[in-house]
Amino acid sequence: MTTRTIIKSGAKGFLLFGVITTQLLSPLYAAEKNDFQWPQPSWTPQIISEQLDNGFRYFVYDSDKSNEPFNLRLIVKAGAIDEENQRGIAHALEHMVFRKTAQHPETIHRYLQQIGWKTGLEVNAMTSMSETQYMIRTRPHDSLDVAGAVTLLSELALHARIEQSEWQQERKIVLEEMRQKDGLAKRINDKKRSIARHDSRYADRSTIGSREDLLKSDASTLRAFYHHFYQPANMVLVASGNVDVAALRQAVKRTFGAVPNREPIVRPYLTLPLKPQLTIRTIQEPQGTSSQVALGLRSALPPLDTLAGKKASFENYFLRNLLKNQIKVGAEALPDGISSINAVLDEPTEQRLTLAVSAKTLDHRAGLQLILEQLERLRRSGFDQQAFNALKEQARASLARNEEQVAGRDFAKWEDKITEAVLKGSVIEAPEIYEKRTTQWLNELTVADLNLRLQQLLAAPDRFIYFQRPGTQHSALPDERDIKQMMDAVHTQPLPLRHAPVSAPTQQQPVKHAVKAPRLPEPQSVRQGAIVNTHRFAAQPVIQWQLSNGDRVVWLKRKTANGQLFLRAISNGGFDNDRYPSVVSQSAVQIWQQSGFAFWRKEQNDAYLASKTPHWKWELKAHMLDLAAMANPAQLPDLLREYVTYRQDGQIRSDVLAAVRQDIEQGLSQQPSDLTRVWNALASVKNNSQPAAMPTLGELRQAARDHLAAPVTLYVVGEMDERQLATQVTRYLASQPRQASLSASPNPGAMAGVREMHLPYNQENVATVRVEARTPMRWTPEQAFVVSSLNPLIQSALKEELRLKLSGVYSIAFEMNLDISSNDVVSTLSFSCDPIRADELHRAALDVLSRLAQSLTPGAIKHLQEDVNYAESTRQKDDNSMLHRLILSDRAYGDPRYLEHQSTLPKRINQAELERTIRAIFPQPNRASLITLPRGHLVTES
Repeated sequence: MTTRTIIKSGAKGFLLFGVITTQLLSPLYAAEKNDFQWPQPSWTPQIISEQLDNGFRYFVYDSDKSNEPFNLRLIVKAGAIDEENQRGIAHALEHMVFRKTAQHPETIHRYLQQIGWKTGLEVNAMTSMSETQYMIRTRPHDSLDVAGAVTLLSELALHARIEQSEWQQERKIVLEEMRQKDGLAKRINDKKRSIARHDSRYADRSTIGSREDLLKSDASTLRAFYHHFYQPANMVLVASGNVDVAALRQAVKRTFGAVPNREPIVRPYLTLPLKPQLTIRTIQEPQGTSSQVALGLRSALPPLDTLAGKKASFENYFLRNLLKNQIKVGAEALPDGISSINAVLDEPTEQRLTLAVSAKTLDHRAGLQLILEQLERLRRSGFDQQAFNALKEQARASLARNEEQVAGRDFAKWEDKITEAVLKGSVIEAPEIYEKRTTQWLNELTVADLNLRLQQLLAAPDRFIYFQRPGTQHSALPDERDIKQMMDAVHTQPLPLRHAPVSAPTQQQPVKHAVKAPRLPEPQSVRQGAIVNTHRFAAQPVIQWQLSNGDRVVWLKRKTANGQLFLRAISNGGFDNDRYPSVVSQSAVQIWQQSGFAFWRKEQNDAYLASKTPHWKWELKAHMLDLAAMANPAQLPDLLREYVTYRQDGQIRSDVLAAVRQDIEQGLSQQPSDLTRVWNALASVKNNSQPAAMPTLGELRQAARDHLAAPVTLYVVGEMDERQLATQVTRYLASQPRQASLSASPNPGAMAGVREMHLPYNQENVATVRVEARTPMRWTPEQAFVVSSLNPLIQSALKEELRLKLSGVYSIAFEMNLDISSNDVVSTLSFSCDPIRADELHRAALDVLSRLAQSLTPGAIKHLQEDVNYAESTRQKDDNSMLHRLILSDRAYGDPRYLEHQSTLPKRINQAELERTIRAIFPQPNRASLITLPRGHLVTES
C-alpha cells in the first residue's frame, strides 16, 4: 500500500519527495540475530517493583543508609492532554488538592505549616502534558515518617474535597501564575511546540490552560476530572533513600490499596500520530525580534521496555552527537545573513523521534536552502568515520565508568532515574546485564549501521517546516511550490563546499593525534621570598603568615574529604573600579585566563587548559578577583606555578578575543534601558555601564595585569606538611612584586528616605512590584547569620498574606542580607500581579514587614530552629563552607573567632535575638518602590 506526500517527485534519494510506503511510518528496528541471547529488559533487583490488586504500582530504592532521608514521588497519569473541553483543568487540580481534604478540612497548606513544612520545598507538585507529579523531600528524623508521608500523598490524590468556594479563591492564584508566566518567549515556544506536534492533542493544549476556560470552569468540572483520572491503577509511587520498606508496604496497602478503581482509563491519544505530509507554518508575534527557519522529520521508535527499544536508544546516542556536529557550519563558511545552523534529535513523546534542523537568519529562503543542502550532504556522504571512531571510544570510556557511577548514585539520583524510566515507559536494568549487552553492541556497531539509521530518519515522510519572522517583517516566504523546487534542485545539483568534504563512510581515515597537554616549566624570574611574621591561634588550628611582598596566607589545618586542599586566592580590585568600564575589566580577565601562556602555541595552551589537572577557577567580582581551586597537597606546586606563570607570561590571544569581541563591543555601546535608568535614579544605584570605545589588545592586556597586581591573601583549608606549604608559598607567592593599582569607583550616594513611583512600561497586562530597602547595621558574620536566618520566616509571612489570604499573587521573591561592603541590611522584594491590585498588594506586603514581630510565634521559632540546626549540621562538615567562614572571619576580625563562634550560632535563633534584630531593621527608613504597569497608565511619583 502506498500513499503520496504533499510534495512529490519522481526523484529518488533524499526521499523528501516521491512515493513512500507507509511502512516508513513504523519503527524500522529489528533485533540482530546476536541479540536473541539477551533477555527482554526488566527491572534491576536493586529496585523493588510491586503492584497492588487494584493496579497501584510502586518502586522502591532502599539505600539502607540510616543517615539519609527519603524522597517520595507520586505520578498520576493525567495531564493537559487528557482534558476534553476546558483547558487547564489538570493543572488547576494540582493547586486544588492542597486545599481541603477529608482528613484536613483546615487545608493541606495549614497542615504543612503546623508540621514545619513548606510547599515548594518539602512538598512540591508539577503538571505536564501527560502526567501530574507530587513530590515529598524529607530530611533525617523529619516531621513525617514514611507512613505519614504516604498518607499525605493519599490525601492529595484520593481525598481532595474540591469545593466551589475554595476554587473561586484558588482560581485567582492560578490566573496569576498564568499572568506571571505569560509573555513573548512563552507564546513563541508554545507555537513551535504546537507545530512540532501538529495533528495531535499536544498541539492545542498547554499545561497551564486558557484564561477563558478557567473563568468558565467550576468545581464540578474539576471533580469530574479528579474522579475519572485520580484512581489507584492510574498512579505510580516512587520511593528512594532510607526507606522502611515494611512500613511503606503497610501504608500503601492501607491508603492506596483501600480505594477501588471506578472505571478503566483509556488514553489512545498519548502517541503522536504520524502520516505522510509536509506541514508548513509561520510564527510571528508583533513584539518578536528573532528570525529563523526550521525543518523537522518525525518518525517512530519501538517501546523502550523492549530489546529493540534499548537498541534504538543506544544508537540514538551516536546519531544525536554526530548529527549535531556534522550539521554545523563554521562561522567563516556560513552564507551571508545566516548566523548559525543547528540540529536536534529529540523524543517529544513515547515511541516518537524528531530530527529538527534550524538556521537563524532574516533570509528564510537562504536558511532553508542551507538546511536542505546540509541534510543532502549527509545523505550522500554519511557520517564521518573519524568522528564516529572518536565517539565510540568516548562511549567505551563512559561504559567503563558505569559500575562506579551506579555505585556512587545517591538516593535523589535514583529517584530521578526511576521516575525517568516510568515516564518513558522504560526500565532500569541490572548493571551487569546492561554493561555486557552494551559492550557487545559497541563492538558490533559500524558507521554503516548508523548511516542506515540516518537514511531512515531522512526518509521519514512526516515533516514540518516553520518560518519564524520578526514582528515587523512582511516579506514573502517560500510557499509549497517554492519548497518543492528547492528540494528538487538540492537533490540533483552539486552542493557548494561549506567545509572540508565528509569522507565516504566506508573509508578509514588516519586518526589525527591530539596534542598532549604540556607541563608548565618553572617560571624564569622567581626569587625566593620569605615569611616575615607568623601567628598561631590556640582556640582554632589556624596559622597566619605575612609574606615579604605583602601577600598573606591564612591556613585552617583540618582533615578534609579525600585529603584535598581547598584554596581561594583573593585580591582587591574588582570590575567596579575607578579605571576601567566593568565590561573591559571582566573581558580582560576572562580572555587572559582562557588564552594561556605566551611561550606556547595555541594547540599547547588549549591542551593544557583542557587537561584534567587542577586549574584555578577565576571569578572577577564587584570588589575582588577571586581564584578558587581544589587539589591534593602534591599538586599544590603546580597550582602555584600556574598562578605565577599567568602573572609573568599571560597573554591576550587574538583568536580568543575575536570569539568575544562582538559581546565586548555590544556591552560597551549598550545603554541602560529606560526601566534601568528609572530604577537607578529611584534607588540611588550606581550605573556601571557607561559607553566606551573598544579597547586595543594592549589596553586589555594592561587591564588584566592591573587586576593581577594587587596583594593576595591565600586561604587554605586542609592538611599537609607545614614546611612544605611554607616552601611553596615563599617560592611562588612571596616572590611576586605587588602594587595595588585599582580602587573602587565612587558611590553616587546612599539611598535616603522613602521613594515610590508608578511607571507605565509593560507590554503585557501585568504589574510588577519591586521594593529595595536599606537599614544601617554594622556587619559581622554572626549578625549576618541572624539576619539571613529571618528570610524563611519573612517569606512565609508574605506568602500567607498575599497568596493564601488575599489570593493576589502566585509567587513572591524576598531576600535580605547584611552587606559587608556597605554595612547595610539590604532587602529586595518583588512580585507580579493584576495591575488593578498592585497598590493594594504593595501596601499589604509593606504591612507584613512592619508587623513581623507578630510572626514570631513559638511554633514558627521552633521550626526555624530545627531548620537552622539541620543546616548547620551539614555546613560544619562541609569543607567549602569552612573555607567560606575562614574568609569571613579574617575579613571581619583578622582572626578565626567566627570559627570559634559557629557552634553557638543556632543558639542565636531565639525569641529575644530575633525580636531585637527585627526591631533594628523594621520599619525600614530607606526604601524605593517601583511599580511598573501596562503602557497607557499614568505616571505617579512620591
